[in-house]
Amino acid sequence: MKNYKKIPFNRIKDIESYVEKKLKAGHIIIQIRVNEDNKQIDELISYANDKECESYYRSLTDSDEQLRTCVISECMELYYAFKDEKREAGTCDIDIDADLQDVIDFYEFKKDIKDMKEHYSGESFQWKDYDDSSCHYEFYISLEKGDIANFGGCLEIDFVTEWMEEQGYYHK
Repeated sequence: MKNYKKIPFNRIKDIESYVEKKLKAGHIIIQIRVNEDNKQIDELISYANDKECESYYRSLTDSDEQLRTCVISECMELYYAFKDEKREAGTCDIDIDADLQDVIDFYEFKKDIKDMKEHYSGESFQWKDYDDSSCHYEFYISLEKGDIANFGGCLEIDFVTEWMEEQGYYHK
C-alpha cells in the first residue's frame, strides 16, 4: 500500500501510547475486518485527530477545542457494487453502505485499541453475527500525516480500493 503500512504490533511494547502519539502527530489509523470467504472488507473503522480543524467533523463537535483534543472515528460498512448484478447506474464500484461517525476522547480510543488486542495477530475467527464467515482483523497506519480533509469518505474508499486491488479481489 502506498500511503499505509500494517501496524507492527510485535515490535511495539506500549501500543496504546504508540497510537495516541501517532494520532496526535496527524497520522490516520485504519482497522478493517476482512471477510475471507467473500474476499472483501466487511467493516472499516478509521481514527484521526483533527488539530487544525480541517475536517467536516468541525460541524459535529461542540467546539474547535473538542475537535483538537479528541479522536474522530468513522465506522463503515461497505457496498461492493461491482459484485451486485442489480446495481444502479452511477454507483461507484466500491462505496459506503452505512457509516457511523463519532468523536471520542483519547482514553476511550486507547481502551478500544486495548480491547482489540486478541486480534493483533490477524488470526482467523468465525463471525457469528454475520454469516459464520471466516474473518480476521488488520490494522494500518498512514505513513505520513493523513488527508484529514477527506477523512470520512474519499480517504477510506481510496484505502479499500487499493487494498482490494492489492489482494487481487478487484480490478478497475
